[in-house]
Amino acid sequence: GERETNHFVRIFEYFPQAKEMFLEIANENKHQLSGRFMLEQFEEKILPTLERDSRDKGCFNDGTKPQKMLMKMLTKTPSEASVVKWMRQLNIEWDQYTTMRGRGSYLSQRMAEAWAAGKYANRRPKGQGLKKGQTQDPDIVEDDMQALDNEEINIADLM
Repeated sequence: GERETNHFVRIFEYFPQAKEMFLEIANENKHQLSGRFMLEQFEEKILPTLERDSRDKGCFNDGTKPQKMLMKMLTKTPSEASVVKWMRQLNIEWDQYTTMRGRGSYLSQRMAEAWAAGKYANRRPKGQGLKKGQTQDPDIVEDDMQALDNEEINIADLM
């Protein structure tokens, strides 16, 4: 909805340096960019900087809108989903397929190892696999039945 967008724009409108930091961190970490990573950076680097600057200027928690918003974010940091939204709204480019899991995550390491080990080398050539829910050709079923250790009985044979 509209409100979330405004919420996003406001924190960066109120604190332009937050936007600069956010973009800079994103650009320097393209190889490991994800919503979770940027959320951590926001919590560990950007928010403390905003707080420190505000204290230095003597306006920390002075009841103005920017400070109210800062206080809100200091008590309850934004969600990972919000941060991903900010990244989109700032047009930050990142590999969307590694977004939540991230490269170097357990899953992607396992996949990389599996490919390297040739785990997928003996897959049927493309187009020869059966589509989900597609019924088999009776001739193929015969071959497959023998291959099944004859443990499963083909219902059709019983009728």
